[in-house]
Amino acid sequence: MSFCYLFESFVWCFDDYYMIKIDFRLLSLSSILFSALSALLIILFDVVNEGKQHRRLKFKLVLYFISQIVMELCFIFYFYAPNIFVWTNGLLMLSMLLVPVFLYAFVYKITTIDANDRFSNYHYVVPGLLTIIMITLSLTTPINEQLSIIKADGSYAGGSMMFFIFSNKLFFRLLFSVFYVVLSFKRIPAYRKYVVSYSSNESKSSLRWLNVFLFFMCSLIIFPLFGLFMSRSALASSYGVHFQEIILIVQHAYLVYHVVKRHYVLPEPLKDNINDFSETIVHEVGAQLKKNLLDRALFTDNMELHKFYLEPNLKITDLAERIGVNRTYLSSFINTEYGMNFSVYINSLRLHEYKRLRANDKHNDKSNAELAERAGFGSYRSYTRFAALYDNE
Repeated sequence: MSFCYLFESFVWCFDDYYMIKIDFRLLSLSSILFSALSALLIILFDVVNEGKQHRRLKFKLVLYFISQIVMELCFIFYFYAPNIFVWTNGLLMLSMLLVPVFLYAFVYKITTIDANDRFSNYHYVVPGLLTIIMITLSLTTPINEQLSIIKADGSYAGGSMMFFIFSNKLFFRLLFSVFYVVLSFKRIPAYRKYVVSYSSNESKSSLRWLNVFLFFMCSLIIFPLFGLFMSRSALASSYGVHFQEIILIVQHAYLVYHVVKRHYVLPEPLKDNINDFSETIVHEVGAQLKKNLLDRALFTDNMELHKFYLEPNLKITDLAERIGVNRTYLSSFINTEYGMNFSVYINSLRLHEYKRLRANDKHNDKSNAELAERAGFGSYRSYTRFAALYDNE
């Protein structure tokens, strides 16, 4: 007597013994789903105590992970509940196309060089139009015909050619992924050129981790490319899906870690008018160092006196406010007088401070990492990287 219980996709039973067969396709889809859900919950928890600027940034990641969750749920319906999937076809189209768009919106924000710059809503137009077309085709194509096309597993088996073409969402996803990954990479050089004159915290402003993340994205582009030549079931059951699963899970954890740790710098709106500053900003330093009257000797003395460089997250806007000049002028002054950008100038002061601390016998019990942080470096890694660069010049 043969019988079966639990889920047929997980356990098959034959006669008097059991043979367990794991559905790796469902396991892969579920693992990606739970990974995205976990990442979403962490970001939501982190957003609670954030300021307005950081909240807007992380909200883009919230939308990114929600889109991924919806996409994975729709894939599960596609393989295991096609009768439900016919009603979520348009939702799958929208979520697949919005995943790269929301990710680019996040990259756009952390690589912006103008605090007043806004991500264009035009990026949502094409996903919206394609989704409307998909929904229209779903409403005008008979259900039986839709099920026949869906169950054909990516092969054309008759029926509405338009519905079949728009059901091939992996092609649209491939185009969107390539397009937005290229746009993301293109933003990084301009950002790096700008940030060295804005932020002195190399560990947060370098965005090296973003390059690694985008290379993860490049590796995932291969998967929808295979979808153009393989059946959906064969693709979802292949070893490639396990590769994608691992990359996505690592990618989620990697992204959430760097965002929660705030390994990025968001520019502040430009304030060129000293009168916009509060009266507590300009003290005796500002009284001596007026706009267009900065003196190298006086500036150097005040930097040594107040040791602004000991603040790991010091930005040029912070320093400009404290001495009562505008950011543009201060940047030009440092470049002209010291022959270096703001970041290199501040970190060179930190390096001298580190060497002074290290030479002091009172700090013999302190580790190099402790002294590097005490000297103002954001991390010991930032110190070693700058020290190697500076000592080689």
